[in-house]
Amino acid sequence: MAYHHARKAGNLADVWKHFTLLTVLADLVADRDAAAPSFAYLETHCGEGLYELAPDGEWRNGVARVLPVCKELADHPYFEALGSHLAAGSVYRGSWLLVADYLGRRRHRASLSLHDTDPAVARRLQLFSGIPHTQRLRFRCGDGYAALRRCGSWDLVFIDPPYSPDAALDYRRVAVASRSLASRHITFLAWYPLLESSHGWFTATGVRYELLMPRVGQLGRQSLTGCGMLAGGRAARSLAGHRGALAALATHVGARFRVRPDASDS
Repeated sequence: MAYHHARKAGNLADVWKHFTLLTVLADLVADRDAAAPSFAYLETHCGEGLYELAPDGEWRNGVARVLPVCKELADHPYFEALGSHLAAGSVYRGSWLLVADYLGRRRHRASLSLHDTDPAVARRLQLFSGIPHTQRLRFRCGDGYAALRRCGSWDLVFIDPPYSPDAALDYRRVAVASRSLASRHITFLAWYPLLESSHGWFTATGVRYELLMPRVGQLGRQSLTGCGMLAGGRAARSLAGHRGALAALATHVGARFRVRPDASDS
């Protein structure tokens, strides 16, 4: 079964993904010297970047549920990007576009290296013109995991595969990629679902920040019980400093929050 991001855009997993991503990005940018070169960002599975919220979409139990109750987090970059109101027909931005928007609004120069194997994404991005002039976007229609094996110096790598139709394969590839990036001291984040079939054997390098969902969802044919963000390098240290905000977000959606140490250390 294919992963339909347009229907799932803005769901609770996206809220966790994008809240943690922008938490880390804000810390990395704050620590940069004003004379530093362009911020180098790589995303392995970028998607189109813009998704119209459908009337029956999962966003109704995700971002629409979170916005009214997270008042104390209103100045967080994620909620600043969302604005105060969303409705069916509104546009929800994906990861790389949230990153580009955050950097652009703060006038930071950036180089975004985006990858996806979907030809439809390639066609859409060839026509995309909504990037601030301070951003340089380079898209390649191909395997994002392969891009990670090349020599490169990135400020932040985000690994975000679909885990569908073959979740086990993506778990293994994320684990391999995390070990490679950690060995090269590259800061990274990797989103992953918590599936009933995955518990106990996802052995990746990095600290895991997990949201245990209040109700079971679906990813393909498997039951989705939560999701997590695997963090390595400065990303792990960043999220460690924001555990209070992560716990508050989880509480507002009736979920549980937990941190699991680096499995490679055991």
